Amino acid sequence: MTLFRKDGVFLIEDDKVTTSKEVFEIVGMKLINLGIVDTQFIEAIMERESKYPTGLETQPFAIAIPHTEVDCVNESCLIFVKSKTPIKFFEMVNNDKLLEVNYMFFIIIKDREKQVSVIQDILEIATDKSKMVAISEAKDVEQIYEIISG
Repeated sequence: MTLFRKDGVFLIEDDKVTTSKEVFEIVGMKLINLGIVDTQFIEAIMERESKYPTGLETQPFAIAIPHTEVDCVNESCLIFVKSKTPIKFFEMVNNDKLLEVNYMFFIIIKDREKQVSVIQDILEIATDKSKMVAISEAKDVEQIYEIISG
């Protein structure tokens, strides 16, 4: 999948990061600094997540696919985040169910019409047991990037 980029793979090793809000702030600042999104991104993604949760109970691991409207996107890409500590996300299908998520695929795209195909591509990775186990065992950005982009 060509939308992934190596500078868009992030490892969150800090045990104190436990909420989606904290992840959105960390990732959002990195994306703003890279020029991928504008300064409205963090607020926009938090607001959208509160209205339309993005947690998915995929196997072998639950994931989240946070995204926002195209207004604050400067450059289309997919961002992958692996968190050492599980982050709580409400499930997309059952908004009352909390999932513990260590793997997040941020959809940062300008063309809304491509969103469905991008989600399908993400789900191909997220439901591929061998890829997800390899990601869970990967120790650095380079290894993860090779797995998700290959």
